[in-house]
Amino acid sequence: LMGNQISSRHPRDMILKAGSGVREEKTDEDRKIFSLTEGIVDYKNNTISVFPSIVIKGDINLKTGNVRSKSNIEIYGNVLAGFEVFSEQNIFIKGNIEDDCQIHAKGDLIIEGGIVGEHTNVVCEGNLIAKFIEGGNIKCDNLISVRRFVKGATIECLDKVIIFGQGINLNERGALVDSIVKVRNLLVTPVVGSDASLLSELTLAYDPALEHKVNNLEETCEKLVAQINDIKIKHSEAHSIDITAENVHAAMKDFSRVIKDQIIESIKEINQIKKKFQMMEKMLQQNRESKAKLLKESSIEITKRI
Repeated sequence: LMGNQISSRHPRDMILKAGSGVREEKTDEDRKIFSLTEGIVDYKNNTISVFPSIVIKGDINLKTGNVRSKSNIEIYGNVLAGFEVFSEQNIFIKGNIEDDCQIHAKGDLIIEGGIVGEHTNVVCEGNLIAKFIEGGNIKCDNLISVRRFVKGATIECLDKVIIFGQGINLNERGALVDSIVKVRNLLVTPVVGSDASLLSELTLAYDPALEHKVNNLEETCEKLVAQINDIKIKHSEAHSIDITAENVHAAMKDFSRVIKDQIIESIKEINQIKKKFQMMEKMLQQNRESKAKLLKESSIEITKRI
């Protein structure tokens, strides 16, 4: 303010040590430290490390904003309502996931608390472990393990759902109430429903990819049959002849050359469609057999009562 020059302090060299997740390169002029992994840079006691996790020592809220990372995410609080968390690896949450949250883990999702809220969406491509689930839409590619209860939730699981431990009431050992559960291989729960609850919907042998294949093949077969019928009706009305009859060639002798050629082309078209239909029908049968096998191998185990 006074226009006087202020001298800086004499600088001192910073001592840096290479810690975990880094490598060091030294030359006569330079000294460089490189990260070996995706993660968070940590500097303590003059040591630089890179840990493959984002560590949040509190809630996911307005202060942190939504969190997206290629590395593990550790949250030592709750995910408050309306926030998003995405990791290309694993997610650990010490607290609860509140309503209207969007959670996606490409690895495992471990929640020491529970999942709450009608509008919460959770996608887990690994294993999902939680204390309880009360509401929400849950999609999981592997095991879902719930220590207490599942209530008012929609669950799609491509492996196993296991519910155990203390239930909704202290005298119940595990509970599945007011929920829609679609599971591929195995559902284990001590209790399904209660006297006061709505009906739960349980689906075994759940495989949306296989179901999509079967539905597409069924639609394709129906369309091919409709194409054949359209060609038959078209020529029956025009020439009063059944082009699929065994004596069709004998019946064609009184027709002109042009009409004969038209009928022959229609027969060829029908034969081509029939070949495609037979191929589609064979694929459909194979997929139906896979579906039947999946259903035979899946099971529900209710260990206490219904």
